[in-house]
Amino acid sequence: MYQIHKKNLMIIWAGIVLLSVTSIIAKGFTLQAIYAESCLLTAGILSTIVFFTVKGDLPKALVITLSPAIAQFAFSFLEGGNSVAYLATYVCVAMMALYFNPTYIKYYMIVMSVLSLIIVLINPAIVDGSNYTLGGALTKVFLFIVVGVTLADATNRGYQAVEDAKKTLLQVTKAQDKANGIANNLNGAIQHTETGIQSLADQAQGVSQAAEQMTATVESTTNATIAVSDKVTQAGNEIDRNYEMMHQVEDSFRSVADAVKNGSTEAGSVQSS
Repeated sequence: MYQIHKKNLMIIWAGIVLLSVTSIIAKGFTLQAIYAESCLLTAGILSTIVFFTVKGDLPKALVITLSPAIAQFAFSFLEGGNSVAYLATYVCVAMMALYFNPTYIKYYMIVMSVLSLIIVLINPAIVDGSNYTLGGALTKVFLFIVVGVTLADATNRGYQAVEDAKKTLLQVTKAQDKANGIANNLNGAIQHTETGIQSLADQAQGVSQAAEQMTATVESTTNATIAVSDKVTQAGNEIDRNYEMMHQVEDSFRSVADAVKNGSTEAGSVQSS
């Protein structure tokens, strides 16, 4: 708002200087012109003071724009009627439209419309110049009201569109916050899942290592079993061989016994003869 107030104040001073210069060129530097221009300068000074002192935007905007708009009536009256001065009201309503708030234009239009109609009924020359007609003065006021109402309606539409856009933006922001929350929760869940998967992978690695150890143990057991089986086979073979040797020894003992027996028989025969 500060920049708009500043811009309007600059426009007002430019208008005051322009209107004063054209008036001096047209009618000369007379006492009447000085009085007329002093009204404009007073309005400009009042707008400047309000610009630097008043805090509220609406009061500041109304005083800044209404001061020169009302001052132009006094200027025109002291000039004996000036049809150009009333154009300042159009400039001021356009300045109010810069605030892009229909309330500002409505307050301005209420004051200036009522005041314009009253002045037209009292002295139409203030609005329409020294060569005035009542119809011409009323036409200027009517056109001023039409322009103000049109600007107020257009500003109101734009203002509502901006408000709707703000509401939409607020909803989008809320939806974005919700989406961010969901994304954060999803990210946390993904991280938790990744941690679980990593833990499961570690457990699977442990199971794989245990399976490898078990496989190695089974292989060792199998090799030991095969070795024992070989030892048992060898022992069986040794037993069979010992068994055969035992039979051979028995046969040898039996042969020896038969030989002893035969020897004893032969010895008995010798003794008998």
